[in-house]
Amino acid sequence: MKVLIGVDGSQRSLQAVEFVSEILSAEKDEIALYFSPPRLEVEGAKQHTEVAELAQQAFVEAVFAKAKSKLPDSMATKVTTHIGNGKPAEGLLKLADELQVGLIVVGAQGGSRRLQFFTGGTARAVAHAAAHPVLVVRGDELPREPPFRVLVASGCDNVWRRAAEPLNRFTWPSGTESKLLHVVEAIDEDHYGALLAEAHPSVPHAEELVNEFRTLSAVQRSNCLEQLTANRESMPAIIKDAEVDVAQGHVVEQIIHQVHQDKIDLLVVGVHRHSAIRRLLGSTSEGLLLQSPCSLLICHADDAH
Repeated sequence: MKVLIGVDGSQRSLQAVEFVSEILSAEKDEIALYFSPPRLEVEGAKQHTEVAELAQQAFVEAVFAKAKSKLPDSMATKVTTHIGNGKPAEGLLKLADELQVGLIVVGAQGGSRRLQFFTGGTARAVAHAAAHPVLVVRGDELPREPPFRVLVASGCDNVWRRAAEPLNRFTWPSGTESKLLHVVEAIDEDHYGALLAEAHPSVPHAEELVNEFRTLSAVQRSNCLEQLTANRESMPAIIKDAEVDVAQGHVVEQIIHQVHQDKIDLLVVGVHRHSAIRRLLGSTSEGLLLQSPCSLLICHADDAH
């Protein structure tokens, strides 16, 4: 698999390089580094153009060298480097198409809900526009304690199963633990009482209606659990032995809760390629992109299939 990593010399971009190297193979994968450097302001540059160009070149080489230092020697020796100009997101996406990569990797600001890459929202822009799987790395937890933990936030449809196919391309660390999670949008059990109290004055048979809704939600959870368990056999190897769980409540909240509870290193979500990232259960993907405390792998499914 060809992997394109955006770098800029910052700590978060270096963590992105280090993180992705853990799930790649020197024998099977090729890494390309992309950097769109800002123009360096050198005093007297107009009179000393050559000096300014040398300074710019040294800066670029230093960024690439620093990124390579985060890779095992077996990977670093085969890395190719690419220099762009202009907006990093546009250059990264264009190069990804030219190289026909299997994965784009970007670093993101951790510890807040604001995604940042280079000097702006490049990670978010790439995640929204890319036609390739995108790995958004948050490296706050580095170095991590083994085992490597993966949470796959799944749907129950064929589109999602196609989106999961890229998981076969990775070389997962020995002992990797995985979990398959589906969330049924439903009222949390703790809120049923409040809902009944609010509905009683104006809604006839409110208790009957709410209980019927609870029953339908329980049936939906049971059906999803059965379907996901059965579907594991046709999914990537990392999912075949995964624990399966169907939660109930607000989708983003439940997924984030699971990430914290299980100390997840990588969250995987599937989206429709041609209808952009916003199509995963409405605003779910956007919420995860902004709020996920761990690294996020966004896999696309081709609607034409």
